[in-house]
Amino acid sequence: MPGNVPVVQVGSSAAMPNRAIDLVQNIRFLGSEIGKRKPAVFLSGGNHMHLPAKFASLLSGHRQRMRLGLRASNSSVRTGGGRLAGLSRPTLTKLKYDNADFVVAVSKELATEIGQIGLGDVQCIPNGVDVARVRRMAAEPFVHPFLTEKNRSQPVLVAMGRIAHQKGFDVLIRSLAWLKVKYKAKLLVIGHGSAKNVDRLRALASKLNLSDSIDFLDYQANPFAIMSKADMFVSASRWEGASNALNEALICGLPIVATDCPAGVREALEGGKLGTLVPVDDPRALARGIIAELEMDRGLALASAVNRLDISFSLSSWVDLLAREVRLADDQPK
Repeated sequence: MPGNVPVVQVGSSAAMPNRAIDLVQNIRFLGSEIGKRKPAVFLSGGNHMHLPAKFASLLSGHRQRMRLGLRASNSSVRTGGGRLAGLSRPTLTKLKYDNADFVVAVSKELATEIGQIGLGDVQCIPNGVDVARVRRMAAEPFVHPFLTEKNRSQPVLVAMGRIAHQKGFDVLIRSLAWLKVKYKAKLLVIGHGSAKNVDRLRALASKLNLSDSIDFLDYQANPFAIMSKADMFVSASRWEGASNALNEALICGLPIVATDCPAGVREALEGGKLGTLVPVDDPRALARGIIAELEMDRGLALASAVNRLDISFSLSSWVDLLAREVRLADDQPK
């Protein structure tokens, strides 16, 4: 964050049992701050923030004099949950996004998904990646037993993301059991999660006799040094919005296997041109995809994709959008 941009902490910093409780208890503080500062534009940056942001803007007394924007960062489509969950999600999605002045999705597929619930035009601005920074950090050293010369006769896979149900690490671990028929692959998992979630995955690995093949590395300040030394990036997500990790893996020059989940993954991999797409929640299909990708060379295709990922394009779009919204706010009745 540039030093001349003020950052204001709103509400209590006390640790809450989960994110939902934390957001709910701070709605009134956020509403008070909006009323005091009277912004021209108020932007909610992620799906989990939208409902608290809408309630806070109403409490502020300033809603009619500012532009409310919502950035859609994740698909609302989920696997499992039964018929009731399937019926409730469109309703919840509409509740989240209805009455916003503008909505921006991080992928075209996600923009289409949100637009289908009757919100009109939803803009798309991809996240973008600081390509130069990723390349610089990828060149730094990283040492790990899986990557030593004597262990490199078998592929080293890398996966990255929050240790949570959404990311499908359980499916990825199960796929290694199928994969070892042909490859005794190793897996490096980068990402933080609760001790409970990590312990569940460790127990699954132990049950499948894979404990020696998987290392959970937790959060890493420089994940790109790790990714660039691996043989393949694998994403087993059940849903996304637009996976930053996929784009970062492309910049690191990695072959990729990913689940064809909603939303944005197929888009990021250009329909399979830049990586192998497999069904969601199918360990055996994921294993087959890994084998197929290990035996393929996409070098030129991967290299040509990197330029479109640079964050400069996204930043330019955001500047234009926010400048327009400030002008529209200025035209609203005071």
